[in-house]
Amino acid sequence: MSSTTNNSLHSTLQFLSLPNTCPLSLIALNPHTGKPLQVNSTFEHIFGSFYKFQEWEFWNAACDEEEEMAGGVDESNRTKFRKAIEKVSNSLRYSSHNNNGDTSTHHQQQSTTTVRNVEMLTLGTNEAGLPVRKYFDWTIGSVRMEEGEGV
Repeated sequence: MSSTTNNSLHSTLQFLSLPNTCPLSLIALNPHTGKPLQVNSTFEHIFGSFYKFQEWEFWNAACDEEEEMAGGVDESNRTKFRKAIEKVSNSLRYSSHNNNGDTSTHHQQQSTTTVRNVEMLTLGTNEAGLPVRKYFDWTIGSVRMEEGEGV
């Protein structure tokens, strides 16, 4: 990614600034790398400081334990979370390669997905401050910038 694109992406994120008063945990991911670009204060309250997450793909925050799915197929938490994030990222790539002024219904359907029961470690709420495993439902969506870059 060029520095101009990178600068415009960061300035756009600063302009939008994820709402800190929102009771939901929000995180903006780079669609090319899967690394977090920005989080809100609710995210940091539940999961910890942003700097802990910014150097690796966000799907790695999910616990890596297998769960049995319908039909007897085992899939890890992390794999399930990664596939959901990649589905939205791939829809951004697809629309940028095929964007000729109109937004296809196919793109709109794939730009948002939900993944349920993702087990993740959170900050402990007890006095000892030990990490606690909790389950989260994530809705993953995309926002297209004016320059054609997505997040």
